[in-house]
Amino acid sequence: MEDILLFYAELDENNIVTQVAVIAEHRSLDSEGNINDELAQDFCRRMYGGENRWIRTWDDANKDIQKRFEYAGPGMQYDPDFDIFYGMPYDEEWVFNTETLKWDPPAGAPEKPQLTSEESEKNYQIFWSAKKWKSGENPWIKRRVPTTLPPDLTSEEISAHGTYFWVEETDTWEIRFPTLPKPELTEEKIKNNVTDHYWNVTEEKWEELFN
Repeated sequence: MEDILLFYAELDENNIVTQVAVIAEHRSLDSEGNINDELAQDFCRRMYGGENRWIRTWDDANKDIQKRFEYAGPGMQYDPDFDIFYGMPYDEEWVFNTETLKWDPPAGAPEKPQLTSEESEKNYQIFWSAKKWKSGENPWIKRRVPTTLPPDLTSEEISAHGTYFWVEETDTWEIRFPTLPKPELTEEKIKNNVTDHYWNVTEEKWEELFN
């Protein structure tokens, strides 16, 4: 009989998911043929190293409390009190609602708007802008998201730090190149765990990448 695949999430000291491992079911079976999460955790620790905790997640969780509510992914939070996984909030002012198991916007925020049928057909989505909220503007933004994947960059475009940028108005990908020289990776930056720089197309500036 073919092995069933099981999914286990690694948690750091703050119960944040760092990675998800896929293992064969037989790696977790005890002497009576039952799934034993301790055995699965030991196997994951041997495979990936470290002493972090590993707990099971389900790829078909679909808000099922018995399956820890959501499928875990890197950066998500595990709540030991509710024994569930959930995504992180839009920003630090959002509050986790322990009744609905969802993040609520800060007090005083306007109600999230609804998409019209035409907007849904055109692949619009609604996003929260922390910057607009902090400046006193309506924080909800309707934005048309890509309907296709961006083209592959050529080696020349990669060397020139090209990045494809989605243009809502034309429903197309456009390539953008830095308008400023790339900063040097100084010894001081390396000491501060900066590993590289990337071009922020929206802000049109170089951002630091950290280890």
